[in-house]
Amino acid sequence: MTISLLIILIGLLGSAFISATEAAVLGSSRYKIEHRSEEGDKRAKLLIRIFDQYEKFFGTILLVGNLFNVMVASVGTTLAIATIGGGEPTILSTIAATGIATVFVVVIGELTPKTLAVVAAEKWALITARIVLIMMTASWPVVFAFTLIPRGIIQLFGGKESMASPIVTPGELRTLIDLGEAEGTVEENTGEMLDNIFRFGEMEVRDVMTPRPEIIWVSADATFGQFMDSYRLSPHTRFPVFDTDHDDVVGIFSVKDVLGSISESKLDLNRPVINLMRQAHFIPETKRLDDLFDEMQESGHKISLVVMNSVE
Repeated sequence: MTISLLIILIGLLGSAFISATEAAVLGSSRYKIEHRSEEGDKRAKLLIRIFDQYEKFFGTILLVGNLFNVMVASVGTTLAIATIGGGEPTILSTIAATGIATVFVVVIGELTPKTLAVVAAEKWALITARIVLIMMTASWPVVFAFTLIPRGIIQLFGGKESMASPIVTPGELRTLIDLGEAEGTVEENTGEMLDNIFRFGEMEVRDVMTPRPEIIWVSADATFGQFMDSYRLSPHTRFPVFDTDHDDVVGIFSVKDVLGSISESKLDLNRPVINLMRQAHFIPETKRLDDLFDEMQESGHKISLVVMNSVE
């Protein structure tokens, strides 16, 4: 009986360990573990490897956990029959053995350890990461064989085999920023800046463009001298050049080009600005800001002119 009780105890402890580990890994925040890994935490690096091999992890947990549970159930049933039924299986001894084994496995091997592990999920996951990786490596041949059928079923229904660790969504990141501001760990200005970064990809050009009445225009027949008089009153360095009216933009005039001519002593104040004019870059008002940013980086344009969509 002593040996049987010892086996049951080992089985319950093993089942509890597996249950706690499963709950801890699933309850751990990947981005927090990634942060610890970047700071040099070796245990965090091990846990990242588990996150990247969820299929192996779940297969190992199911295999090892069920082995412990079966060990407890079989030895417990044999012990109960020997104690209650006098060595002979009876209806009473079978029911009692099943009930006792179920209670012990569920309460001690499953429910209690999972509940405790969730309270300190990341701490427990980091502690057990190395042991779990060893189990995953040792049991992989068996786990691989057991997962062949599920893989086939997943592929049959058009699913993906990969079980990569969940990635934080933009919405979740925004929530984290809001929580950080509420708790005081993120300054309000920083939170606003981060939120604007997310909004950047959602906004269109018309959301941030300078309205036409606020634009400083330069006439195509204006001279450098006339331009210099206007430039003294403006903080801008680039100006759209128009011909007949503001809808007839013929190019862009840059102060940088004027300074270049001055440095080379080639600037004639009586010459028209059109001589140093650059080609204008036109974009639709519905263009997304992130697309425009990439386009301007590739083309080298420093300013773009927005073309409003015509309404029928």
